[in-house]
Amino acid sequence: MANKLLWVTRRHNSPKPGSLEQDAVLGLARSLMSENEGLNIVTLGLEGIEATSRAAQHIRAVLQHYSCSDASLLSVNGEEIFEIDGRLCLSRVLPTETIAKEIWSMQQSKAHMDNDMRSLANNEIEIQIRAATITPNITTGQPSLGQEINGTITQIGSDVQGSFQVGGPVAAIIPHSGTASIKDRIQCPVGLAHKIPDELYNKGEIVLPLDFLIAYDSLHNCARLQAGNSIIIHDGASSLSQAAIQLAQFLGAEVFETFNTREEEAIADMYSIPASHRFPQQGHMLMTGIKRLTHGRGADVMFTPLIAKELDQIAWNCLKEYARVIEMVDKNSRTSSGAMPPRPRLFKQSFMFARLDIPTLLQDTEKIATILPEVMRLLEHNSVVPVQPVRIFTPSELENSSGVKAVEQSRSAKTCLL
Repeated sequence: MANKLLWVTRRHNSPKPGSLEQDAVLGLARSLMSENEGLNIVTLGLEGIEATSRAAQHIRAVLQHYSCSDASLLSVNGEEIFEIDGRLCLSRVLPTETIAKEIWSMQQSKAHMDNDMRSLANNEIEIQIRAATITPNITTGQPSLGQEINGTITQIGSDVQGSFQVGGPVAAIIPHSGTASIKDRIQCPVGLAHKIPDELYNKGEIVLPLDFLIAYDSLHNCARLQAGNSIIIHDGASSLSQAAIQLAQFLGAEVFETFNTREEEAIADMYSIPASHRFPQQGHMLMTGIKRLTHGRGADVMFTPLIAKELDQIAWNCLKEYARVIEMVDKNSRTSSGAMPPRPRLFKQSFMFARLDIPTLLQDTEKIATILPEVMRLLEHNSVVPVQPVRIFTPSELENSSGVKAVEQSRSAKTCLL
C-alpha cells in the first residue's frame, strides 16, 4: 500500500450539494492517518475543476512540492490545501484579535460568571453551587441568580457549628441581590442553609425548599390552617400553589383547586385531588361547587398567588364567615397582579385578609432560619415532594434572547433551574 496520497476534491464556499462529500474526505483522511503510522494524505480542494489547465497546474505544483527530497517537507503529514481566489492556501490556526477584544468588552448586563469573593464572616459558609433557580431580573431584562441553591460546602466560618462540614451537601435560601451575575460559589449566613438529607443527596435529587417555605409561612403561620379546615388554592399548577396543596394535605385540610387549562388541571392528579374538587378559575362553577361541597358554609381559607379583578367577587362569595384570605405578591415583579385590596363593602362579612410580599419575606433572615429546618424535615420524611415540572437551562442558553424569553414564559408555572 502506498504511504503517500494526493486526494483532489472540488471546494465549495457555502453549503450546497457536494460540500458534505468534501468534508467527509477530510474526515476520512484524518482517520486513516491516525490509524496508520507513516501514511501521509494531502488533500487539495480546487475551486473550479472546469478550468482543466489551471486545475492541472495546481495539481502539478502540489505533487512537485510534496514529492521532493526535502526531509522537512516529507515529515509534514496531512496537509489540507484549498484554492481561494485562484491561490493555493494552507490551513493554519492564528489568533483572532477581534474575538479576544470581544471577550474583554462583554456587557456586564449579560449573565456572566462572577467569582469575586470577600472574606468569609464567622457565621457564614461558602457553597460551591451545583444548581440554582433563576428568575427574570426586571432591571436589566436578563436572568439573575435565583433565591435558592444546591451545592457543597467549601469553607466554614469559625463560629459555625452543628452538622455543617466541608464537602457536605446543602440547600440554601439566598436573598435576591438584584444583580445579573451568576456565581459558581456564594457565601451566606449559616442560618439560611440546611444540610441535604443523605438519602436525597445519594439519589442525586435537587432539593428546592423555597416554595414550601413560603407556603409554610402563609398557611401555618398566617392562616393557621389545621385539620378539618377547607382551603381554596388558586392557580394550582404554579410551583407555589403546588407546595401549598401538599402542605395543606399534610395538615389534614380539604383542598379545592382552580386551574386555567386542561393541562394545568392534570397536575392535580399528582396530588390525588378528586375531580369534584377541581374548578375552572373563571365562572360561577367555582362558587356553586364550593358551596355545595361545604354544605352552604363556604371555605375556611383562600390562598392565591394572583387574584384577577374579574374573579374578586366570585372568590369572596366562596368563603364562610371568619375566613382567612392569603394573597402572595411580588412588588418587584412585572407579573404580579397589582390587585387592589377588597372593596369596603366586602367587609360587611367577617374576613381576615393578609397580603404577603415575597421579596420582603426573603429579607427576613431570622424567619427563614426558623422555617427552613421545618420544611427540610418535611422533605426528608417524604411528607411533601418536589414540585413539577422543572425546566433546566444551561449557562449558554441564557446568553441569547430566546433563553431569556423562555425563563420569563416558564416562571409562572415551572421552576427554572440553572
